[in-house]
Amino acid sequence: MSTVEEMACNELVERVTEYLDAALAETDRTRFEDHVSECPGCCEILEQFRGVIRATGRLKPGDVATVDPATRDQLLAVFRDWRSAPR
Repeated sequence: MSTVEEMACNELVERVTEYLDAALAETDRTRFEDHVSECPGCCEILEQFRGVIRATGRLKPGDVATVDPATRDQLLAVFRDWRSAPR
């Protein structure tokens, strides 16, 4: 029996960008990958994030100023609604 705590779906969603940036500690990376391998919903979320990155490329901190303020506000509202939705 493993002493490593399994990763819950909500934690995975909160840490997906760290995973994609290769910024997770090895233990957390393993937990993340184990979870994705067994959870079709989280696998889909990971693929959606990868698709967004492929479609838009990576924004740098200075790039935020180039995003139309109305578009930025709309995107932030969508992410807030998604994050607050019951799981």
